[in-house]
Amino acid sequence: MKNKKGIIYVRESTKDQDWEAQLIECRNYAAKLGIEVIKEYVDQMSGARNDRKGFIELQDDIKNAEFDILILWELSRATRDFITYRLLFQSLKEAEVELHSLQEGILATDDDIDKNFGIDIMALLNERERKIVGRRIKIRKDSLRHSGKWGGGRTPLGYSSNGPELFINDDAPLVREIFNLYSKGESIASIARKFGINDHKKVGKILKNPLYTGKIVIATESVNGKTKIYDPPKLIDGLHEPIISDELFYSINKIRKSNKPKSYKDHYLFDNVLCQCGQKAYPCRNKNGHLTYNCLNHKHWHSGAMLEEQVIDILEKEMEKMTLEDDDPSNPKVRITLYENELKKIITKEKNLLTKYLDNKVSEDLFDSASSELSKTKKGIEEEIKSLKEYKPNTINIDNKTLLKKYLKKIKNEKDRKKIKKILNLIIYEIRYVNNFRAVVITNLI
Repeated sequence: MKNKKGIIYVRESTKDQDWEAQLIECRNYAAKLGIEVIKEYVDQMSGARNDRKGFIELQDDIKNAEFDILILWELSRATRDFITYRLLFQSLKEAEVELHSLQEGILATDDDIDKNFGIDIMALLNERERKIVGRRIKIRKDSLRHSGKWGGGRTPLGYSSNGPELFINDDAPLVREIFNLYSKGESIASIARKFGINDHKKVGKILKNPLYTGKIVIATESVNGKTKIYDPPKLIDGLHEPIISDELFYSINKIRKSNKPKSYKDHYLFDNVLCQCGQKAYPCRNKNGHLTYNCLNHKHWHSGAMLEEQVIDILEKEMEKMTLEDDDPSNPKVRITLYENELKKIITKEKNLLTKYLDNKVSEDLFDSASSELSKTKKGIEEEIKSLKEYKPNTINIDNKTLLKKYLKKIKNEKDRKKIKKILNLIIYEIRYVNNFRAVVITNLI
C-alpha cells in the first residue's frame, strides 16, 4: 500500500520558545505511522496574527494539495482565532486532507457532527485562552508603566533592556547628537543622511519621544476591561536614566511644531481621488508650489488645476445629457405630445370622412367600416394618453438636473474655494483616474 504524504506546521510566539522540540515530535509521529513528510512550515509569531509567512504558505498549498495529512503538535499552533480555524478546517475538508494533532488526536474533516462539535469547542477555548493571556499581558504592562518601568516592545535607540529595566548603551551619544543638530537648525532629512538612517521618519520619532527625558509614555491602558486612550499621552517619571534634558526636548518640539508644513486641505476641492492603480491620491504641493494629487503607492502625481477643469467639464456634459433626455421619445411627456398630435389627425380624418359621406362621395358600407376603424384607433390613443398621464415620472432625475444646474451656477459665481469644495462634495462621490491625464467622475446623483 502506498505511503501517505504529509506536511508539518509548528509555531511558537517568541524566539525564546522551543519550536524545534515540536518539530522533532511531529517528525517522530509521522515516522511511526509511515507518513512521508514532504514539507515543513515554521513560524515564530502570535497565533492571533494571520499574516504569518509559514501559515500563509500553508493555506496556499492546501488549495492545490499534493499531500494527504496535515500534522500539528497542537491545534492552537495553527491558530488561536476561531474564524480562521473554521476557514482552515473547511479548506482541509474540501481538499480531502486529514488533520492530525499530537495533543488532540486525529481531527475529523468529514461530516461527523459530534466530533466536529468537539473540535469547535477546543478552538473556541483556544481563542478564549488567547484573549485571557492577552489581557494579562496588557494589565502587566500597564502595571509596569505606572511603576515607572519599561513595558516592553522595541527598545529605543540609546537604550538596552533587561526585562522591564532600561539601561543607557553606547548609542546614547548618537541620540544626543541628533537632538543637538536639530536644535542648531539641521533638517530631519539631513540628520538621517549624516548617520546613514534610511528612513528619515525614524529621526522624527526619536525627536518626539519623551522617553529620552526619563519619562514613561502611557498612550492607552485597560480600565475595567476597556481600553482608555490618552490624547495627549500621559507621562510618568521613569526609573531609567534620561539621555537629554527636559528643556532641550520641549524646546526642540516647540521648533518642530512651528516648522510643521501648512495644511492646504481647505484649498483642495476634492477629497476622494483615486489613482489609476486604485490607491488614494492625496492632496499636496509640488516643489513649484502647484496643487497636485499624489499617489504614494506608485509615486504618481496629477495636476490639481487640470483635474478641476476636467471635473467641471464632465459635470456640465452630465447636465447637458440630462437636458437631452427631455427630448427622448421614451420620456412620458414627449410621448403624450406625440399621441395628442395623432389624436388630432384622427379627429380630422373623422370629420373629412363624415363630409364625404354626406356628399355621397363614399358608400354607407365604406363609411361604416372606415368610421369603426378610426374609432378603435382613437380609443386606443386616448387610453394610452390616459395611462401616460397617470404614470409618475422619475422625479429623482428631474430633481437631479435642477440641483446640478443650480450647483454649477453657484460654483461658477463663487470665489471662496471652501464653499466650492462643500458644493462639489455634495455632488461627487468619487473621482477615478483612468490614466495619467483622464479621470472619470462618479456622482451622488442617481
